[in-house]
Amino acid sequence: MAGDTLATLAIYAATGYAAFVFAPWFAPEDGVFLMEAIAGMVAFRVLSPHLLAGPVFNLIEPSYPDEEVRAASQRKFCAHFNKFCIHLLFQLWGLRVLLAESWFDPNDWLNIEPMWEGWNADEKSVSGDFREFYLAQMSFFLGSLVMQPFEPRSHDHIAMLAHHAGASTLVACSFVFNCHRIGLLILVVRELTDVMIHAARGLALLQFKLLSEVTLVSLTVAWAVTRNWYYGCVICPVVWNAPLYQHSVVMWKVCMVLCALLVPLDLYYLLLATMAILRRVMGYKMVDPDAPESKKKRT
Repeated sequence: MAGDTLATLAIYAATGYAAFVFAPWFAPEDGVFLMEAIAGMVAFRVLSPHLLAGPVFNLIEPSYPDEEVRAASQRKFCAHFNKFCIHLLFQLWGLRVLLAESWFDPNDWLNIEPMWEGWNADEKSVSGDFREFYLAQMSFFLGSLVMQPFEPRSHDHIAMLAHHAGASTLVACSFVFNCHRIGLLILVVRELTDVMIHAARGLALLQFKLLSEVTLVSLTVAWAVTRNWYYGCVICPVVWNAPLYQHSVVMWKVCMVLCALLVPLDLYYLLLATMAILRRVMGYKMVDPDAPESKKKRT
């Protein structure tokens, strides 16, 4: 527990330092929008268990062995339901913004080199819906960082804190260096699997076993296509050939290294999902380490 506490404090300290470094690059109205969006995200996640996610859970009435396990499952379901709704919103919003961009051709989506045409590191050209989407994404990661300690604790609590801190830093970095085009594409491509992850976990908690397992298989395929292939083999080479990378900008090079580290991490999670599916095919029960029943058996 002491190690977890130190790791948590270190993550918050690093995020605070990054916010201090990047703050001068944002206009005052950007800061106001971020604060409003973070407040909205937090309010939704606080109110949803009472007004939306909780009533859905009670309406379906999944069967659990006792009230303690049922209450814990409902809290978990509410957390996944909230994230599912937010990720789905960002997926649809991001697709609309991406398809409106002149440099992206949906009929030639393997060719993303045009994103660097007319690019200028010193000219902030992002505005309107694009700017709001980008700032809203940043507010989601920062809001998640704020809310993480108050949500049901999972086995990957520290990893999720690090993820939220790293993601918010990467989004801020791409915004500051005017690399929002590549940032937009990365966010949209990786969003789909986030939607499916929380859908699969939510369905499992509602005890829709078959739907949950079908979603898990679909998630694994989508993960391999979007994260392992498109992100790793199509986007990353373009990121590493970015004009800005040729400049001596240390922070941008650090972000490039972080983007590259996502490739082996994505492969690791693909392996875990594949192993879970194979175990199910071989007749083993698929066990969620954060499931209330699993935690109760270990105590």
